[in-house]
Amino acid sequence: MRILQFRAVISTIFLSICIGQVYAWSLLSKQVNTRLDHDMSFAFSLAILFLGLSAAFMGKFVEKNPKKTYIISIIFYVLGFMGSGYACSIQSEPLFYTSYGILFGISCGLGYVAPIKTLMLYFRHNKAVASSIAILSFGLAKTISSPLYTYLTSNYEIDKVFYILTVLYLIPLLVCGFLFKKFPINYKGKNVEPIRLKKEVFTYKYICIWLFFFVNIACGLAFIAQEAQLYQHYGLSIALATVFCALSAAFNAFGRFGFAWISDKTNRYVPYYILFSLSALACAFNIALSNVAVFVVSVMLINACYGGGFSSLPSLLASKYGISNTSTIHSLTLSGWGIAGIASLFLKNLELGVLLPICLGLYLVNIILLKVSK
Repeated sequence: MRILQFRAVISTIFLSICIGQVYAWSLLSKQVNTRLDHDMSFAFSLAILFLGLSAAFMGKFVEKNPKKTYIISIIFYVLGFMGSGYACSIQSEPLFYTSYGILFGISCGLGYVAPIKTLMLYFRHNKAVASSIAILSFGLAKTISSPLYTYLTSNYEIDKVFYILTVLYLIPLLVCGFLFKKFPINYKGKNVEPIRLKKEVFTYKYICIWLFFFVNIACGLAFIAQEAQLYQHYGLSIALATVFCALSAAFNAFGRFGFAWISDKTNRYVPYYILFSLSALACAFNIALSNVAVFVVSVMLINACYGGGFSSLPSLLASKYGISNTSTIHSLTLSGWGIAGIASLFLKNLELGVLLPICLGLYLVNIILLKVSK
């Protein structure tokens, strides 16, 4: 069993690191915009949309076939990045939206949900920490990809950057794709009935969970999607902005593990009370003391809380709906991630002086939603 646990962990880490590079979009966007002579910000939002939608619609398939889901994610990753490179070489905006936004987005969604229930079954006594292995690695990906993106975009044309990234990430993906193995038996939790989606989804408690998950992502993405540009807006160099992007990704990863650990040690709602309160305080301090140092600290903290919102979700859903239904209901809830990708597109176009008060208000609303969802 320990060998199977090790294989599941290693393959999950590599898959999540490879597809999690979507969060480093801000370091590619300038070169993509220049080559295509158009603001391609919508490509990132489209990727997040299809991430959430693919996860939502493939929930039952993932429940039964996590390894097949893993392999399909790899295929879509290759198609997405090769297509993005080709789109840049022929300067085709529609092809870039299709390749990066749709195909790579689907890869991210399937790869994200594929290992989570499997890990929770392998480590049933620490479900939140187990699921955070995948979710943490997804957030940590930007720490690894940020310096790599900066180096590649400084030395190669953007179309070649996509081709190089395809090859670099494909090798570990293929190796770990064959290593990954689902839990060896069909585990059934005690007294758990198969979930009735229509019955569960149309309850006010589930809707509140979906809403506070959606709001946390929309607010976080409003900063993450333009992070490098915001740092440069404050006068920081591209080199320093890259360092801070990598550091914020580390905070994102730390939040994913830290809040998951709190979830296992307390109850499934405590992490959310903490992270929504911290996010609200970060916005409030930044409004009251507007300077570059406070802004950098605020973004780091929001990144940590953004990541914690993801890692605490599977165990919360498992506690409410049963571990046997986790993949299905978790995948459905991730539709909020996809829709938040579109909502964040509107939020990030706001002036920072307007964005911060709005996010502050939304985080406070989340605390109310959290209370109602119990």
